[in-house]
Amino acid sequence: MLFVCALLLCGVMTALLPRSSVAQDQATDSAAQEGSSTPGNDASASAEGKADESLPAKVFQPDIDIEELDFRLVPLTKDELKQLAEKWLRIVKSKTEEVMETQLTLAKTADGADVTVRESLTELHTERNQLFNKYSAVLNAWEKKGGDVAAIADYRAYRSSIIVEETRKADFKTLVARAVAWLTSKDGGIQLAKGFGIIVASFLGLLIVAGLVRRFVRRWIGHVPNISNLLQAFIIGVVYWIVLAFGLMAVLSALGVDTTP
Repeated sequence: MLFVCALLLCGVMTALLPRSSVAQDQATDSAAQEGSSTPGNDASASAEGKADESLPAKVFQPDIDIEELDFRLVPLTKDELKQLAEKWLRIVKSKTEEVMETQLTLAKTADGADVTVRESLTELHTERNQLFNKYSAVLNAWEKKGGDVAAIADYRAYRSSIIVEETRKADFKTLVARAVAWLTSKDGGIQLAKGFGIIVASFLGLLIVAGLVRRFVRRWIGHVPNISNLLQAFIIGVVYWIVLAFGLMAVLSALGVDTTP
């Protein structure tokens, strides 16, 4: 009797064990699927989506004016500027790929039929340089707000390496075409000529103002008793050069040059 009961008990246990193991395996698989779907990819995707939503759409439009971009960068935080730098890196990378494809086409084109391709290459190069200017504006804003110095240096190294490699691989005609395009562009030679003219005119104006101030100080200090001629000349000279120095700093700051120490 006991032997029969033992056999029945073993049969019942044998029948129940596979079902419990299968149920346990199914529970484990479902838990694993739930675990794999929650952390990693979903979290990073949602974080990237939120990051894109936090940035104004205007600041990563390729056709935005650089002056408007400078204004729109002011309220952005350091983390937002970091995300924006990555977006602009993708923009300039995409345009650089277009430049390289056109340059390869030019290299494979016969000399007599390369005028159109060369003009297209020059135009693409000009557009890419304008994008690089906006890219640099984002990096400068990021740096001013305490961004990662090493990361910013890597971003700038990317730009420098591309310019060096493109110049090294370009032929003489392409370099001449780029130089002419830069000299006649609003953001290139024309802007440089305007800046140089403003500096020269401002310096001449500062010389006139400093001379007037020196003349006024000489008249005023002549009425102060007990001051030697040597000390008078020293004070007048110091005032003259201070007026010139601060005037030049103001002019350079107005032109966008960073004069802070």
